[in-house]
Amino acid sequence: MLAFILAGATILLFPFAVASAIGMLRRPPAARAGLDLATSERLEQVERTLESLRRDMSRLDDAQRFMTKLLEQRPAKGRRLAE
Repeated sequence: MLAFILAGATILLFPFAVASAIGMLRRPPAARAGLDLATSERLEQVERTLESLRRDMSRLDDAQRFMTKLLEQRPAKGRRLAE
């Protein structure tokens, strides 16, 4: 029973798949390039965002290093500066 259902679905849907593939191949290159242009613009936006995040992470890293250095140089409680 399942085999008949799958065979029927294949027979009915195969022509639509072929027609869709032919339509995509016959589409002018300019229409296909439009999709590529939109994709490339989105990729450029993602690259800019990642670069901004990298810069922010670098600043945070520098600030953390600076604070660690200050805390290491700070005298501990209970010790006097001039003994």
